[in-house]
Amino acid sequence: AGILISKKGQHGGYKLARSPDEITLGQVVASVQGELMPIPLWLEEVDSGLSTDSGLSEVVKQANFAVQNIFDSTSIEVLVCKPENWLG
Repeated sequence: AGILISKKGQHGGYKLARSPDEITLGQVVASVQGELMPIPLWLEEVDSGLSTDSGLSEVVKQANFAVQNIFDSTSIEVLVCKPENWLG
């Protein structure tokens, strides 16, 4: 996914392919597990007992989008900074 560079041998190992402020949490999660928060299958099932006009499905999709947006706009640099420094 272009996040890490590996080097074989006695002095080998892994290092970041780019600066930490250029790699987002969303990119890391996507490369490791795919979707951050998959939509629950029961929301898509016809016989789930939920009314299709209940709006729950839309709320879950909006929540998923909001969380994904936060991960996609947050660099891994915050993992080494103190939380009080995260917000300008």
